[in-house]
Amino acid sequence: MAEVSILVVSCDKYSDIWDPFFQIFHKRWPDCPFPVYLGSNHLTMNSPQVTTLAIGEDRSWADSVRRMIDRLPGDHAILLLEDFLFTDTVETERVKRLVEISQQERLGCLRLGPYPAPTRRISRLPEFGELERGSDYRVSTQAAIWRLSTLRRLLHPSFSAWQFELMGSPLSNHLPDQFWSVWAPALAYRHGVERGKWMRQGLAICHEAGVAVDLSKRPPMSAKDEAQSRSSNWKSRIASCLPRAIRQRIWPPPSVDHLLADVHWGD
Repeated sequence: MAEVSILVVSCDKYSDIWDPFFQIFHKRWPDCPFPVYLGSNHLTMNSPQVTTLAIGEDRSWADSVRRMIDRLPGDHAILLLEDFLFTDTVETERVKRLVEISQQERLGCLRLGPYPAPTRRISRLPEFGELERGSDYRVSTQAAIWRLSTLRRLLHPSFSAWQFELMGSPLSNHLPDQFWSVWAPALAYRHGVERGKWMRQGLAICHEAGVAVDLSKRPPMSAKDEAQSRSSNWKSRIASCLPRAIRQRIWPPPSVDHLLADVHWGD
């Protein structure tokens, strides 16, 4: 198995989340066999188990991620966000096997949870499904094993995280790489923070793991905040109930024709 890293994508304004994240990470994955890196701007994580990659000021989310992965060893990495709070023990041998399969199959991306689910079964490898060209959120910020050369080609310097998913998905249709996902999650996690505030589910995960959270640094969402967040996601909830052909007729994917002439931004 070729060298693989774990990159936790973050920035200084989320530094108050680092300690809860890594306490839970090491509690749920005590035998993690991969070197762990944390992307930041200027601040450093004081931990012998984590190497900080301080890349300087933000220009865009995608540009920051590209500068982080340019400093990683090897050709593959598992990408996580700093608020992906593990809710169960990680099966190390399974993750190692998924990394090996991703490398053997020369996948551009292997998503480690069905968020959303794959669109086509792979009969010879029933644990996996393909994220076919044209599928929604074929590119996402969810936990995944990435071939770094593929990821670089999707990190347009101007992209926000939202644009990386929205524009990166149709852009990926023009790449030769395959995108797969597992049907059953290999990493069990929940988002802990939304709109800059702690979600109640995130605080509950921390409490269950015995991890203290300093709420003076970042306030919790109120019940009203969470209700507004749920109501703002009405489109995705409705869309998920519709067949893909109908969904894309109502909400067609954005055109990326103007980006195709320069698809090697990260090279």
